[in-house]
Amino acid sequence: MPEPSLLDRLKESGLLPPEQLAGLARLPEANSPDARALAKVVLQRGLLTRFQVSMVAAGKAGDLRVGPYVLLDRLGEGGMGQVFKA
Repeated sequence: MPEPSLLDRLKESGLLPPEQLAGLARLPEANSPDARALAKVVLQRGLLTRFQVSMVAAGKAGDLRVGPYVLLDRLGEGGMGQVFKA
């Protein structure tokens, strides 16, 4: 079974509304074998943060939701845990 594309993972994540996903799907970058092309468009349009795109691309989009919050960025970490911006 082939690896899901970045667009597939974005759809599964639920982070973007259907109209934004449809707009991304029409772009040539959506069909590029290099996921970085579509990731660059998502970042340039300000749809997601770099942290979020990295997590989605790694297949860890589910880790971006903590209760009612959506994680935007990892601010730091220490011996006792991590700090996130939500």
